[in-house]
Amino acid sequence: MSACLFAPCYDPCMYKLVSEARSEAGHRHNHENMQAWYMGYLSQATSAGNGISQEVFASALTVLTECEPESAPNWIAFASECVDLGQYVDFVPEEDHAVAVNRWLETLLSGLLEIQKQYGTHIAKQVCDLSLLPNCLYPSEMLQAAAHFQNGGAPKEISGMIKSGAIEGEQPFFPKLMHQEGADRECSLYTSIDWQILGM
Repeated sequence: MSACLFAPCYDPCMYKLVSEARSEAGHRHNHENMQAWYMGYLSQATSAGNGISQEVFASALTVLTECEPESAPNWIAFASECVDLGQYVDFVPEEDHAVAVNRWLETLLSGLLEIQKQYGTHIAKQVCDLSLLPNCLYPSEMLQAAAHFQNGGAPKEISGMIKSGAIEGEQPFFPKLMHQEGADRECSLYTSIDWQILGM
């Protein structure tokens, strides 16, 4: 018997679990479970209607998308600017500046996740990284930018589209994280919530 408290277990089920967790598929499932857990957390955190904090927003960009970390501060500044201009999510005024900004952060993140769902991670990253130009967009504009990229358009063309109004959506909309697919999913594989082994 090994003196190590964490000596390897040769139980077949444990061996299969560890082997799959170390594989490429295992890493992918771990990442998917982390995303599912984070979406569930965000859904609960936003249920009160107060949006998400700047810290949570920045972390979510890393966990749920492949956006550059440097893009987060620009999106946060954009959300604050919207409130300073008297623009509010759902057109509902909010006296608390911080809460109003947090609501914008939720709807901006949800907009990016909707792009990811409809157009894929690569295009969602292109839309998110527009903030580095800097060209932050409203959710309705994100959809126009995503279609532009899908058709082979370049990021540098977005500035002209903003000035001309070509990127404006038909009408403003404010997506919410609790309505995102996967917000109520439970983690199932390689997590402490429910240890399952595929095929068992």
